[in-house]
Order: sequence, then C-alpha cells, then structure tokens
Amino acid sequence: WVIKYWLAWVFGLVIAAGGCLCRWFKRRHNIELGLRALLRDRMCQIYDNCADKGFCPRYTKESIEEMYTQYHALGGNGYITEIYGELMKMPDRPQGEK
Repeated sequence: WVIKYWLAWVFGLVIAAGGCLCRWFKRRHNIELGLRALLRDRMCQIYDNCADKGFCPRYTKESIEEMYTQYHALGGNGYITEIYGELMKMPDRPQGEK
C-alpha cells in the first residue's frame, strides 16, 4: 500500500507546502505595504509640522533620513522624495536663533 501510493503522498505534500509558501509571501507583501503606508504618513505629518514652524531640527532630520531610507527600500518613491528634499533644506533652528 505504501509503495503503491507514495507518489500521491509526495505530490500532495509538495502542493500543500506550495500553498503555505504562497500565503506566507502574500502576508509578507501586505505587511511591507502597510509599513510603507505608515512611513509615508509619518513623514507627511513631520513635513506639515516643520513647514508650519519654518524649521526642522537636526534630530528630526536624522529620523526622517532613516525613515526615508527604509521607505525607499520598501519600494516607495514619488512625492515623499520631494518632501524629504525640502525637509533637508530647511534650517535647523528658527530664524534669528543662534
């Protein structure tokens, strides 16, 4: 019996393993999309806040740089690249402060 049906068992196991891998890759892809959306949202919030104040502190620039690097590694691009460039050009302190 084992010899007669071993091929069916092997194919069944291969198909089951393939299905599990597909679900795992899809779940991972969805997590990456979610992280990218969260990073984009946070960088937009920081930009709005800094644009209102007219400056972007150094520690915020460091955070933005790390967020942008990870966002870009996840495949993000576009408008956030503009935001990143504008934030890096902003002064570190309010005008008139030394």
